[in-house]
Amino acid sequence: MPLVKTPLTEEMINAAPRPPKGCHRFTSLRDAEVRGLELRLYAEGQAWSLEYRSPILKTTARISIHAATLAEARAIAKGWRAIIKQGRDPRLEKQEALIAQREEYNRKLPILKAVRWAQKNGADVAINPDGSYTMTFKSP
Repeated sequence: MPLVKTPLTEEMINAAPRPPKGCHRFTSLRDAEVRGLELRLYAEGQAWSLEYRSPILKTTARISIHAATLAEARAIAKGWRAIIKQGRDPRLEKQEALIAQREEYNRKLPILKAVRWAQKNGADVAINPDGSYTMTFKSP
């Protein structure tokens, strides 16, 4: 990959060649302003990512950045660089947040199933403050 000496601009991104449709290759553009920030241009889209050295795993890691513009990608990447500087790994933190989100969903799943069943079978469900639920059947 060539050494980048100037920061990326929107004009540089728009002028960069894209691979032909149906091709699985990509054009890679690195930003000189934020170390590790990369834009991959595909035939039908683009993807931002940040490459960094994990302070925890001591390996090179890459994390995707969901941004539409260069300014958004830089802001997110700078935030993650600050997290890395604190000795934390943003990829591991994203994984931990996803695990916590799945655990919360699994905790609520029985209630969701009960509500769906009650709606199908003409019953009412009241969710109690402790997380349990009470089902009341309507008289015919």
